[in-house]
Amino acid sequence: TLLRGFAFMVVGLLTVVPVGAQEVLAPVSDVSLRSDNGHKPNATATALELYTVRDEAGDILKDFVGLMAFHVPAKEGYTVKSAILKLVTERAKGNITLYPFAAAVEDADTYDSQRENIATARAATAVATLRLAGTGGKAVTDKGASGVLADWVNTIDVTDYVKAKAGGEVAFLFVNAAKSAVTSVKVYSSDAKDVTNSHVGFTFSAADLVPQLTVEYAKAETTGIEEVKGEERKADRGGIYTLGGVSLKTVPGPGVYIVNGKKTVVRR
Repeated sequence: TLLRGFAFMVVGLLTVVPVGAQEVLAPVSDVSLRSDNGHKPNATATALELYTVRDEAGDILKDFVGLMAFHVPAKEGYTVKSAILKLVTERAKGNITLYPFAAAVEDADTYDSQRENIATARAATAVATLRLAGTGGKAVTDKGASGVLADWVNTIDVTDYVKAKAGGEVAFLFVNAAKSAVTSVKVYSSDAKDVTNSHVGFTFSAADLVPQLTVEYAKAETTGIEEVKGEERKADRGGIYTLGGVSLKTVPGPGVYIVNGKKTVVRR
């Protein structure tokens, strides 16, 4: 039996099939900083050199670090599903650690201007530590270096950090992970240029060497009713009905029903 005289409108009943979107982001800024040239900016270096020397007490004597920032847009109704940072090794001679960096990163930065922020970042929990990909102990241009680009590519899961920062700047501090380094390691920057290894006879293009942050967004399935508007005759307020107005003696199973004039979600 159809419910007569029961006029209603359901607004916002949503059944959204999960969908996603992807952003492949280039750095908005990256700089290579050196404590021995603390007053000089170096935003045009083709690679970020990472090298830290400490004394026996653990105090830093010489420090080469890198800063890199991305702008990660927020997407209304979406959340960050995953975030993968791609770095290409220029010199594979050790491990690096990535720390969250709270301060803004600009091309005019110097080691001296960021000294306190670097120290603060180092005291935080690391985002990741990894052994750099590449032919062990070699630079891309060395004799015997691999000519396969994939052998030099590092993919780093930074999802948790990016999730917390989406909608603004996401910045990293890169440091050599050795307690006291005996040699430096390098990763290519956004200013990377084509690189040719004349010993082996291969060329890597700049476009393949620059850092990238790939962010996947997802919208989870949502079912809900935001607003129900209805007008019904007093005689029809009682009882159980489907949203189509069919009268029911009992609730047959999970679903959405009109019970005593009110929209009700039955889950079990």
